[in-house]
Amino acid sequence: MSGQRLGEVRQALARRALDRREQFGATMAWFCMERLVCRMSGHGHRDKFLLGGDLLLFAICGGEAPYEWEAELRCRPEEFQAVDGAMAAVCEVTLDDGLVFELTAKDEPAADLVALSIVARLGPNPCPLTILVRPEVPFAAPPTDLPFASALGSLSASRPMGRPACDLMAELVVDMIDQGVSCRPKVLSDAFRLLRQTGIDFGRMPQAISARLAAAGWSVPEAPPPALDRLFASDASVLKGWETYLNRSRTVTVDLAVVTDALRGSIWPWIRESAAKD
Repeated sequence: MSGQRLGEVRQALARRALDRREQFGATMAWFCMERLVCRMSGHGHRDKFLLGGDLLLFAICGGEAPYEWEAELRCRPEEFQAVDGAMAAVCEVTLDDGLVFELTAKDEPAADLVALSIVARLGPNPCPLTILVRPEVPFAAPPTDLPFASALGSLSASRPMGRPACDLMAELVVDMIDQGVSCRPKVLSDAFRLLRQTGIDFGRMPQAISARLAAAGWSVPEAPPPALDRLFASDASVLKGWETYLNRSRTVTVDLAVVTDALRGSIWPWIRESAAKD
């Protein structure tokens, strides 16, 4: 890529960082992740990975790129041990975006989790990324073809494969159950964004919740998650944490009581119905 093109990309990212009122490094990190997803979306690698977590939520809901995010992918169980080789091949793909990727390390903090360290470079500017990869046991479930918008309008969107929205929502529900009264604001925010997203068929939710609870070795709870209780949404310390999260993440601008009421109205019936799926 020419020096002029590199300069154009850097200037565009600098303008975007200014518009978003964030540090250049944070804007560049999302851009690098987006372009890595673009490399995963074709060139013979499209069937190797599924988007998960924050990447999947963005692909489903669209809108502004998140201010807080973690890169999570899923792969087939039989390919999990060689996932670093698959990612190294993705890093070798060259596109006209000025970026060069290098896989630098592979860590295994758990039996079902690999952390891949990648360095992206835009000219002399390095940007470290950490990609968490887990084996997706129900990989046979039909993945979803999703658009992944570019941070820069001059670059086209890619179409990676993502996990079904019901699976992501089920994980968030199990997180609510697990975290109890200490449920993180981000879990509630993410679930609310998914719930209000049009075009999602939540018909599989009871089965998805049942499967996630079984995988965790838990029984179906006899009451809604504490975070969906009206008393939770009126607690002063909880409200302060919610306000802090909103100011930091700039994603959901809805009162916590509205969020918990909406989630309880859908999630509790799903949980009760999931008991019949055991």
